[in-house]
Amino acid sequence: MVKTSDIKTFVEMLEKDRELLSIEMKNEKTLASEKLKEIWKEFDENGEDLGPFQEEDEDSLKQMKRRRSKAEVEQVEMNCSFCRNNGRDETYYKNHTKTSCPILLKYKCPNCGVKGHTRRYCPHKPIITDPNNSK
Repeated sequence: MVKTSDIKTFVEMLEKDRELLSIEMKNEKTLASEKLKEIWKEFDENGEDLGPFQEEDEDSLKQMKRRRSKAEVEQVEMNCSFCRNNGRDETYYKNHTKTSCPILLKYKCPNCGVKGHTRRYCPHKPIITDPNNSK
């Protein structure tokens, strides 16, 4: 059986612990507040506050748009440069991309006999170097 005196002693211990914890928490808040003050003081001494976001910044961000790669541009625009450069009408060359060009896929390379590329892009094209340019 538990004695009343034991319960009173236990309650007193709990109250003391609660007081100590309360004091500890206040100390931690004070330390955190002091640390924050130190950070702001250092910022005031070393940092530069440019204020809120300026409209000029927004304009400069618009100018810094990410450049798209050739593949992305071709994919978005559906434009076959092979057909366009060879005089096809706009409705035809805007209907497909260079990688799916029906004319280019039927064209047989005179160098190697493989379809899908021209003589200029042939992997078997001889490399011509200028003998006067060699080091």
